[in-house]
Amino acid sequence: MKVNIAGKTDYPSHLRMLLTGDHNVGKTFLATKAPNPLFVRCGESNVTTLAAEGCRYVEVESEAELLSLKKALSSPTLEEDFAGPVDTLVIDSLDELQRILLLKKMKADGRSTTSRDDWGWIATRLNAIAAGLKTLDMHLIFIVPSKDVSDGDSSVVKPALQGAFVDQIHNYVDVSAIMTVQPMGAEDFGPEVADLNYLPLPGDRHLFVSPRVDAPWCGSKILDGDTIRMSDTLICDIIDSLNEKRDAMGDSSSFVVTEETDSPKEIEVPGMSSNEQIAEILQQKKQKTGGN
Repeated sequence: MKVNIAGKTDYPSHLRMLLTGDHNVGKTFLATKAPNPLFVRCGESNVTTLAAEGCRYVEVESEAELLSLKKALSSPTLEEDFAGPVDTLVIDSLDELQRILLLKKMKADGRSTTSRDDWGWIATRLNAIAAGLKTLDMHLIFIVPSKDVSDGDSSVVKPALQGAFVDQIHNYVDVSAIMTVQPMGAEDFGPEVADLNYLPLPGDRHLFVSPRVDAPWCGSKILDGDTIRMSDTLICDIIDSLNEKRDAMGDSSSFVVTEETDSPKEIEVPGMSSNEQIAEILQQKKQKTGGN
């Protein structure tokens, strides 16, 4: 038996992040500050922010196109194909990708409304897509709006996804974060949007990465503290924090507890015939039927 001791090679080498929050809070703009980002534009997502920042993007309208993109991003000619290095892939947004996949399936089935089976199907497809994208040798950011879900007398904040995948997406990321904005009154002082002065919506923005009562799925394995104030370097700061933690870890290793010298013996199960008995029964049956 081999016992493995987890170390730096088992710790994430790239940031996997779920970034959620209200519409127009600045999620896309924050993602533009990731290292050499390439945006996957799904559906009708706004490109104004990407234009202002001069970011590259591709449009995806099917799972097949997303698979082709994944293959291209794994190609040795990546920098030539995408006009430069790609260090971060940004899915903007995941709820639009879900909508596209559902519409494609409904059209293929000749239906105009969803069925109960669709939600199990879409959860399976999104799990497969998220697992596949995690294998890319680059940072990965999933952007999705947030929604308030009624839970008795209170409400819970969740990503705005339909079906079971809303409670599964967190399994594919290292940081689940909620971006918030607190509007400032005329008597308030300070930068309008922390250090992100481009955004038109005034307010003080923070990123919640530690658990919240109304968003129990939100948490971080990288950073400590209740909130992080927005800045142009925030994504890179998170990546640096991840790298520092990994570098401080010991090496991965393993050792053998017991050495097996003998081949495992066949175990006789009560009520079950051995291989020899089965062979004998088949031979007798063959003789009785004249070899047929």
